[in-house]
Amino acid sequence: MDHVDLLEARSFILDCVTALRDGHANPAQALAANLLDSLMHAHFEKDDRVKLTSNKKGKAKFDLNDYEVRVALTFAPIWCAYAEYWSHKGDPIPRMFARHASAHGVSRFQ
Repeated sequence: MDHVDLLEARSFILDCVTALRDGHANPAQALAANLLDSLMHAHFEKDDRVKLTSNKKGKAKFDLNDYEVRVALTFAPIWCAYAEYWSHKGDPIPRMFARHASAHGVSRFQ
């Protein structure tokens, strides 16, 4: 990865990979969740960021047809990672990676 706008993030990405390879999944997940959020805020205007991360129950889904294939394959997983999660509403902790659950529902389950 050598895009000038991502050079600072590269070291954090490598830290995530190293932590995971060394058996430290918890710190890798925590850093990945926060780095994802930081990158989305740094590189997207609010309207675009909201469109790419607004994954609320009962609302419209991410429409792959709105994007070119490479863009859709990049951002569909990000949209999934932003699935709505509210511990105080009794939402179950998801078993897949979820940015909100990683930040607000730390547990062995997630």
